[in-house]
Amino acid sequence: KEYQGTNVVLPHTVRQKIASSIDTASIVYIALTILISSGGASGDANVQMWALACLLKLTGPSLFACREAKTDKEREAVIALTNVWADVYKTLLRSDLKYASYTASAYDGSMGELVLMLLTEINSLLLADPKLPAVLAGRSAASNSTLSSTNTKIWGLPV
Repeated sequence: KEYQGTNVVLPHTVRQKIASSIDTASIVYIALTILISSGGASGDANVQMWALACLLKLTGPSLFACREAKTDKEREAVIALTNVWADVYKTLLRSDLKYASYTASAYDGSMGELVLMLLTEINSLLLADPKLPAVLAGRSAASNSTLSSTNTKIWGLPV
């Protein structure tokens, strides 16, 4: 069986070489810090676009890393990963950074489109849901408290 999501199909040989949840969380965190440091008024648009594109590409591997968590230690790493994705989600909605304002002009290939795509992927894949390990194991329903706590900001995006 192959993993399918975010337009990615990973054959078995590739899946065996994918990083663990904690490694993935570290990579997402690095991209997040770049997103934060370059998101202000004087931030470089090329760096912002690069960070957004990297994060968008990391959504699929993040979900795969979560699905592969079998031990308690691996599930703890998944929680760390969901926390980092929750921080990404909240960062995209911060009013002191430019990302939310980019959604006003979300045309094909724009920064606004990347922001909306990333918000959609984080939400649809439940990457910011602290219950993700239990959801993937079939032991719990999704709660996504990150999404519900940011509903007002989502509906207020200038789309």
